[in-house]
Amino acid sequence: MSNLRTRLRADTRIAHDRVDAAFGRFNMEQPAGYLGFLTAQYRALSGLATFSCDAQDMLLRVDRDFDVLRTSCPSGLPFSRRVDPVALEYILLGSRLGLASMFRTFQSGRSVGATAEFLSTPVDPLRWRSFCTELAALPATG
Repeated sequence: MSNLRTRLRADTRIAHDRVDAAFGRFNMEQPAGYLGFLTAQYRALSGLATFSCDAQDMLLRVDRDFDVLRTSCPSGLPFSRRVDPVALEYILLGSRLGLASMFRTFQSGRSVGATAEFLSTPVDPLRWRSFCTELAALPATG
């Protein structure tokens, strides 16, 4: 593998597919499905928020959706070890891209219309491209 971006894409492909399949089981056309999706997001982001302002922002957006749905926040999943900053950026920027795609579906009227604060999390395509350029300049190992 020639660079870190290529390696990350290859090494995380199976995990990424599993995450897509897990979130795909939530019926976003039903409030209970969206609530399940938000609960899973909240649990993961609550652990990452310790390490990232981006994760904190996303977590606040989930909180706002819970408020609109009149539901209390679930318990979080704390992380007991340090998270690599490059891995964290890869996860969070990629998540924002995925949310943007989901939000387009949400806006098209095929999903629950009660709230969309989390799904409307802003995405910065230039930041993603810049990050990918940085990854491509790094060696695949080391």
